[in-house]
Amino acid sequence: MHTHENHIHRLMSLVAMQTLSKSLSPIMVHQHVLPVVINLSTDPVPNIRFNVAKTLQSLATQVDAPVVSSDIQPCLSSMIGDDDRDVKYFANCALVTLVASA
Repeated sequence: MHTHENHIHRLMSLVAMQTLSKSLSPIMVHQHVLPVVINLSTDPVPNIRFNVAKTLQSLATQVDAPVVSSDIQPCLSSMIGDDDRDVKYFANCALVTLVASA
């Protein structure tokens, strides 16, 4: 569903992954959930992208610190340069939260 042409399906897959990831091991989140979420960070729909930022912030609490440094923070940093102001805002909020909690 994360590649479906309808953006509502992509958004719902993002929400489902965030919810279901709470029941997964950190390795499963890293190997199976995180790549899909990071891939959606370049979705053409801004609503998807700012929800990716929120999801990344949530997933950061479920994976090991090296994964946050190597995968999540770089993705959020690139999202801060997005053209959409909401995407920038949520990416920045997530990044500030991650840096403060490190």
